[in-house]
Amino acid sequence: MSNYQPSTKIRVAIADDEPAPRELMARYIAHDNSLNLVSTLSSYEEALEALPELHIDLLFLDVDLGAGDAFELLHALPQRPFDIIFCTSHSEYALQAFHVSAIDYLLKPFSEEQFVQAVIKYKKQRPQVTTANDALDNLLENLKRSNPQQKIALPTSQGLLFVKFNEIVHVESQNTLTIFYLLDKQQIVVSRTMKECEELLSAYGFCRVHQSHMINLHFVKKYLKGEGGQVILEDGSTIEVSRRKKEEFLSALQKI
Repeated sequence: MSNYQPSTKIRVAIADDEPAPRELMARYIAHDNSLNLVSTLSSYEEALEALPELHIDLLFLDVDLGAGDAFELLHALPQRPFDIIFCTSHSEYALQAFHVSAIDYLLKPFSEEQFVQAVIKYKKQRPQVTTANDALDNLLENLKRSNPQQKIALPTSQGLLFVKFNEIVHVESQNTLTIFYLLDKQQIVVSRTMKECEELLSAYGFCRVHQSHMINLHFVKKYLKGEGGQVILEDGSTIEVSRRKKEEFLSALQKI
């Protein structure tokens, strides 16, 4: 995230404690004329020492660095003036944290085509330093399973907005856009489909009760019986439950 001119190459580094992935990544980078490989780092200790002095734009960072992991490394760095694409074979929970924090990652083993697509996405979305660091901070917090203040990064027309899961009451689909209704009555319009929101939120106590509606089960105040029924939420909203979703909703409600 240094000052970038379109005519200059993107300065990149690799941090991975396994030789084979480092060499493979270096070959992928060599095939892209827009990238300049500045350094390859083979350990947690080497990365911690070298990264503050490298002046890179982008770091391909393995999650498991042997003596420590990538998240410990990021906590230990005094500054993070570069973008990151994580390279990971990490658990499903960690992958969910990447998603909701709007952080890019490559799932090992990945092909050159997947690598190229990640670089293209990075070039299109190159975030500002503040936004990128906020996204990283959000990721680090979300990786703490016991953290009750976990946040999701919502892409709005002004940039990323970080919202706590326990502040979202329900979500409504409107064509290709989705509206997030918050506990303080704020409404946030994001450029995600309901299907994408369902994938991001389902692990955090949310249930899709209708083609157009998803609710936070922790805010259910009352359920009114019917063919599908209706849910009354803590903010006073009344949401229809589709007949097709009724059994799934009632089952999920019993687990809360």
